[in-house]
Amino acid sequence: MKRRAAKQLRYGTNTLLMIVSAVIILAVINLFSARHFHRFDLTHNKQYTLSKSSKRVVAGLEDLLTIKAYFSKTLPPYMTNFRRQVGDLLEEYQTYAKGNLRVEFIDPKGDPQLARTLQFQGIPQVQLNILEHDKYQVINAYLAMSIEYEDRREVIPAVLPRGVENLEYNITSAIVKVISAQVRPIGLLTNNPRLDLKKDYRHLTEALERQYSVRYIDLTQRNAIPRNLAALIIISPQDFTDRQLYDLDQFVMNGGKLICLIDTVEFEEDALNASVKVPNITKLLKHYGINVHSDLVADLRSHSMASFNTGFVSFTLPYPFFVKVRKEGFSSDSQIVNRLESLVLPWSSSVEANEAAAQGLEVARLVSTTPYALSQQAPFNLNPQQRLRPKKEDVEQLPLAVFVNGKFTSYFKDKPIPEEPTQPETTPPSPRPDEPQTITESSETQILVVGNARFVADRHLFQFPSNLIFMQNAVDWMVLGEDLIGIRAREVTDRPLRELSDAQKATVRYLDTLGASVLVILFGLGCIVLKRRKRRYYETLMVD
Repeated sequence: MKRRAAKQLRYGTNTLLMIVSAVIILAVINLFSARHFHRFDLTHNKQYTLSKSSKRVVAGLEDLLTIKAYFSKTLPPYMTNFRRQVGDLLEEYQTYAKGNLRVEFIDPKGDPQLARTLQFQGIPQVQLNILEHDKYQVINAYLAMSIEYEDRREVIPAVLPRGVENLEYNITSAIVKVISAQVRPIGLLTNNPRLDLKKDYRHLTEALERQYSVRYIDLTQRNAIPRNLAALIIISPQDFTDRQLYDLDQFVMNGGKLICLIDTVEFEEDALNASVKVPNITKLLKHYGINVHSDLVADLRSHSMASFNTGFVSFTLPYPFFVKVRKEGFSSDSQIVNRLESLVLPWSSSVEANEAAAQGLEVARLVSTTPYALSQQAPFNLNPQQRLRPKKEDVEQLPLAVFVNGKFTSYFKDKPIPEEPTQPETTPPSPRPDEPQTITESSETQILVVGNARFVADRHLFQFPSNLIFMQNAVDWMVLGEDLIGIRAREVTDRPLRELSDAQKATVRYLDTLGASVLVILFGLGCIVLKRRKRRYYETLMVD
């Protein structure tokens, strides 16, 4: 009995020592973690960790920046974790700002003067639904932020759980905006009478206005393109006059950055009629090293759903002319697209490099189809119920967006400067500055061409919101570099299931049918083995 008691005492002492050691180790780890901030984020895109871009931005602060988080203290129970999540994110910003960032949580309740000030700043109360005493109630609360630096301020009027994946981007972009001496201007241009950029591309405009000053460019006016324009986006243009082409050419020669969304096929979408109409800006782009073809691309392997209306019946079905670009279709070398998951280009034309003109330039295929794409020439058959069965030699991988970087030569080199179109006699002549000399070679600049302008129109962004990320990435990369791209692109936009072969499907089916039974059997056998070992252990103690 004494030997048994001594053995039990030794066993208990060892257990107690292990517990005390574990507590000491945890205390040391806790003390170390309090002094040295770090977080282990096991999510695929590091959703809960500040990106390198955000760290770089706040580490470069030269003066104190203040983030005021206007959060009501009385929030529904389901938002308790959300407030803590916002607080954790702001603490990370403080950690990497090296003392140049201050965070204040403020509850405006009970302060009418502050409430009026916030209303003036564009920060309203939001309505939240709560369930209390078996009744739904609506309460007003503040969930907003104000980012202040020197005498500049940017506000995030609504910080809500359903948009928390974009919160880091919104905060960092606001910081970039307030610490910049001036907001960079972006130009939007079209001469297509069918389009109203303020209505048809409203979501694109609003997204760009969060970071830039958006200006609508009218080339019928003299000196219409400001010299300080950071980038110019041309959307679905029709033919320009020679003088307008000259102005665009000189914008590029001055180092201007150009994004061209070109439609070479004109549509009557209700009737699904299409005809070739190639705008003359394509000859300018061809000279710069980019060919835009007058075809329509159908991807037989990767495409999206599209809805159609016959007048009596509406139906939705997979449509090869709505090309869906997946991860493997994006250039892995480009910061613009290498983190994107999805992009849908409805009724798109193919774009490729003009090798003869692109010599000495850096050319990148940003977006491509799968190897099972078909280029359809006029006359077009866009019937959604047709079955495309091309020959094997007719399908190939087709580029849909091309990016060119380098020094370009002027299309008007060794050519006379085009004259202004004559004005009606009733229009008084406007004063004309001295005619500048043609710039024949640009400094290093960039041109991006997509054979499609519909993909960022409001009617398609509603169905394919990830298209907007591609466009924002392109503008940010060309104007700001990679400061914001690395944040926005972390949001998972599309994770389709991988297609399986018949053999793989059969394997999964058998595993699904037999796997659960096998696991139960193994678990039972494990329990039997453990019970036998435990019984033998206690029998040994009894013998001792």
